[in-house]
Amino acid sequence: MEDKTTFAKFLLEKRLAAGLTQKDLAEHLYVDSSTVSKWERAESCPDTDNLICLSKLYHVSLDGLLLTGEEKKEEILSSESSGEKSVEQERSIP
Repeated sequence: MEDKTTFAKFLLEKRLAAGLTQKDLAEHLYVDSSTVSKWERAESCPDTDNLICLSKLYHVSLDGLLLTGEEKKEEILSSESSGEKSVEQERSIP
């Protein structure tokens, strides 16, 4: 993660774009609404299980959820130049 504040803002934007309240999201993830609030204020971060759920809920890859700005650009360039495939690309191959 590039910056906790950037990640928190991203989570807030995704929740609002999905038309969810903090309470709605909390109920979906089986956490308290104060937990969601802490994520969005960069006071804490979701655990691995919740990151996976958020990724699915917001239709964003885990890479897209965790990597921001320059990190994302570097990761994309690195994988393209080395011929590596993301987990999502590997899973989509029949």
